[in-house]
Amino acid sequence: MKYLDELNKLLTNFLQCNIRITHAGSFYKEGKLLLYNFNNYILTFQIKNYKKNKIDHIKLPIPFKFEDHVEDNLLYFDYRIKNFYKTNTKIGEIITNLKRTHKHRFYNKIVEIEVINDGKR
Repeated sequence: MKYLDELNKLLTNFLQCNIRITHAGSFYKEGKLLLYNFNNYILTFQIKNYKKNKIDHIKLPIPFKFEDHVEDNLLYFDYRIKNFYKTNTKIGEIITNLKRTHKHRFYNKIVEIEVINDGKR
């Protein structure tokens, strides 16, 4: 199965579930996942934010790697650079030596998507 097909299958299980997105131990967003789509390496979630009573559009880069932990109701999106280049150390050296003027909040981090309140997906 192709990478995006696998990710699509996993995310389908999260539809209509209350989710919490965190990264580096910090809260990012929370609400009911209504829709998601892939476009130009970006994954867009439409989440119903109950606190503000509105729909938020959250854009995340497609992760380099993902892990599903069904028993814990967790999905990890891995944005660590080492998972981008895997075994090609030359590319790894080039990427890590690049000078950055701005780092994305998920750069070299793991994002956690957790199903909350529902208990299962």
